Amino acid sequence: MEQSKHEIIKFKQGLPFKIFTFHGKNSNKKIPLHWHEQIELLFCIEGHLSVSISNNQYLMTPNDIIYIRSNQLHSTFSPSPNHVLCIQIPMKWLRYNLGENFATDWDISINTVHDELISDKLLIQKLIYVTSLLESKNKDLSTNLKIKGEIFLVLDSLIKHITKLDKETTSTANTELKIEMLNYVKNNFQTQISLDSLSQHFGYSSEYCSRMFKRLIGTNFKELLTSYRLSNAYDQLINSNDSIESIAAESGFVSYRTMYNTFLKYYNMTPSQLKLLYQNNEINIKNNHLKN
Repeated sequence: MEQSKHEIIKFKQGLPFKIFTFHGKNSNKKIPLHWHEQIELLFCIEGHLSVSISNNQYLMTPNDIIYIRSNQLHSTFSPSPNHVLCIQIPMKWLRYNLGENFATDWDISINTVHDELISDKLLIQKLIYVTSLLESKNKDLSTNLKIKGEIFLVLDSLIKHITKLDKETTSTANTELKIEMLNYVKNNFQTQISLDSLSQHFGYSSEYCSRMFKRLIGTNFKELLTSYRLSNAYDQLINSNDSIESIAAESGFVSYRTMYNTFLKYYNMTPSQLKLLYQNNEINIKNNHLKN
């Protein structure tokens, strides 16, 4: 059973960061809710990519750029075939190069879907060039060095989009509380947890927990809980033969009707329609493969 998780990112190619492209060859590909210590930069090259960050939805189109902060809850969904560049950089490396106050006093903020006016043509050109290096069929010994050098140039463009942070929110104690709250919901979403049970677990009042949850995570408890349950139900619908009723129960929904209404609200389709759509896509892919 695939659940939302804290992702541990491993770095390859001898580079101090992870960089890759992916092609969503079929629609409805979804990466469930997760978070990681690394910052993440997404660049849409072709097609569309739907990105959820702290329960806010953004539909990326070609040349859109989204920056995701360290430990920020997010998920992605491919509504159509796409081509996307992803760069994930560890905090230790960033603080070494940008200063120890990075991500505590200030951070980078760029989301061209949310604000088209901040589109950075020079940054787009750099990301396109990085993609060409990464996907080159004629890589040589200097390719990784070129990619590493280009990442420094990408960072140079990114720091033009600086935003000041609330120091209280980014303190070590509050960062730890944020991760503990995320883990509590992740580990218990299949049961009937509530804001009251969360506050009892941490020994705070419901009012304080509600306020800190919204402040640290960027969404309220109910919305995050619903997101976890939706993500789990979505994966089970396309990856298992379990009945929709049992999937609703296993995902923490109090009834099938509750899951039905939630799917309509978030995906604009019912659970049955999603399952049928995915099955039809799989059949089309297999038929196209056989023809080729």
